[in-house]
Amino acid sequence: MGDKKDQETLIYTCQLDPRYQILMTAFQQVVQRENDDPVRTYLLILHISRKLLAEEQALFDRHNLSEGKLSVLLLLRNAPQKQLSPSEIAEATQVTRGTMTGLVAGLVRDAYVVRGKDPNDGRRYRVQLTERGSDVIDQLLLERSRHIEKLFACFTPSELATQCALIEKLNHQLAREAAPD
Repeated sequence: MGDKKDQETLIYTCQLDPRYQILMTAFQQVVQRENDDPVRTYLLILHISRKLLAEEQALFDRHNLSEGKLSVLLLLRNAPQKQLSPSEIAEATQVTRGTMTGLVAGLVRDAYVVRGKDPNDGRRYRVQLTERGSDVIDQLLLERSRHIEKLFACFTPSELATQCALIEKLNHQLAREAAPD
């Protein structure tokens, strides 16, 4: 961290949630290092990630969606005639056909998609995006976009670029650690 005020902010944020304070104390007792900035930073990222995931889930819940269902809707939106077969969607989203059956059933129930016969094979069906499904995508993306803009409004373009670079660096490090030796 750069200056003392930034460090105090980080410490304060981690102390706001007792779970993180307990973890921090445990790390300090076991690891016994003078510089615990990496642990504090990790706990802060964890704290913020959980908040962001909770916000995302609340948004999905308001629209009776999930990340998987949204992926299906977005694929259909960009598909020719806004329709695909369930196996095409499963392959594109890298889920099993069984999982796709459940996702499609939920989307049909909410009238975000409809099932229609495949003109080339009467035993198969196609999944087509409805106007209601298209509208919910627009509404969700606009709502999310406004929230993201508001959330990051306190940062200058330079600060955002620096944050992005640092997060990409951390992501690269995670990928390196996850890679087999």
